[in-house]
Amino acid sequence: MKTLVFVQTVPQVEAAARDFRNLVEPKPVTLTDDDHVLHRIAVEEMGGASFCYLKLEVDGSFAGGAVSHHSLLLREERLLHENPF
Repeated sequence: MKTLVFVQTVPQVEAAARDFRNLVEPKPVTLTDDDHVLHRIAVEEMGGASFCYLKLEVDGSFAGGAVSHHSLLLREERLLHENPF
C-alpha cells in the first residue's frame, strides 16, 4: 500500500519521512538505471551524496520506506523521489 501524507513545512516533511522508518520495516527498493542517473546528477549538483535528501544503501538501493517531496528538491531529486513510488 502506498500512502501520501501532506504537511505544511519542509522540516515537517523531512521529519515525517524519517519517523515513518521507525513505524514499519521498510522493504528495499531497487532503483533503475535511469534513477541512478538522476541520483548522480543530484549528487553532482549538491556537492556530495551527504547533501541529497535521498540516502542510498551501499548497494545502491533505497531502504527508507518513505521519501520527502517538497519545493527545495532539485528537479532530478524530485523525479528520483517520484519514480520508485
